Amino acid sequence: MLRINQPSSGATPKRLRFHLAEGEVVRNVSLISAALEFLPSVMAVWYFHNNHIVWLSLSLFLFFKTVVLLVYLPKSLQKSLSTEVEVEPVSLTAVEN
Repeated sequence: MLRINQPSSGATPKRLRFHLAEGEVVRNVSLISAALEFLPSVMAVWYFHNNHIVWLSLSLFLFFKTVVLLVYLPKSLQKSLSTEVEVEPVSLTAVEN
C-alpha cells in the first residue's frame, strides 16, 4: 500500500483551473445555443409534427453548446495562465500492514 505524504505547510497549493464550469459561462453558453439552434428547430418540430426532428434538435443543441464552449476556451486558458500556479512536492512511501 502506498501512502501520499503531503507537505506539512498550512498553505494550500493553487491549481490550474479552466473556468469553463463557472456559472456565468455555463449560463451564457446555454442561452446562446438555445437561441441560435434549439428554438428554431423546435418551431420546425411544431410545424412538421415529426419526432425525429426532436432528437435532431437535441443533438444539434449539444453540438452548438460544445462549439460555443470551444469559443470560450482561449479566454479561459488566458485567465488561468495569468494567475500564478504553485505546486508543492509530494512524496510516496510504502506502508506495510
